[in-house]
Amino acid sequence: MMSFDFVFILHVMKELMGITNLLCKKLQQKSQDIVNAMDDVATTKKLIQNLRDHGWSSLISDVTSFCKKQDIAIPDLNVFYAYYIRSRAQNELTVEHHYRYDIFTVAVDQQLHELNSRFSEQATDFLFCVLLWILRIRSVHSKLMMCACWLQSSILLISQNKKWLI
Repeated sequence: MMSFDFVFILHVMKELMGITNLLCKKLQQKSQDIVNAMDDVATTKKLIQNLRDHGWSSLISDVTSFCKKQDIAIPDLNVFYAYYIRSRAQNELTVEHHYRYDIFTVAVDQQLHELNSRFSEQATDFLFCVLLWILRIRSVHSKLMMCACWLQSSILLISQNKKWLI
């Protein structure tokens, strides 16, 4: 028999993994360049932050809808949590608070923390600066190559003109 806790956690993980799975797939592509990868990381961070800020209502709606279809008992989210778990502690927190802040927000914050520690803003800025530096070197290199080709063709023309003069 499934419980509301299990269904709730499953839905939270489905939401988070749905967002991060796209990033994982893109980062595993061999054709992925640094700029697109950093953009994908930033987009993923924004999507997770958006889930944290605005995703609670749709999540709890999806969970309760699923539980109703599967005939799983849904707790009253407005009762005090201590009453819900049959504890004698005098706790002023509601069941909704427990699910929203102790489970949902903690899981989302953990995922954001993981992304921020692996892809910090400083590291992202550093990679972007390195990329710009590489692009500038390539640009200078291609300009030097163009000048070298022009110089070589000019020397060739001059030497051919001298042959005609002799």
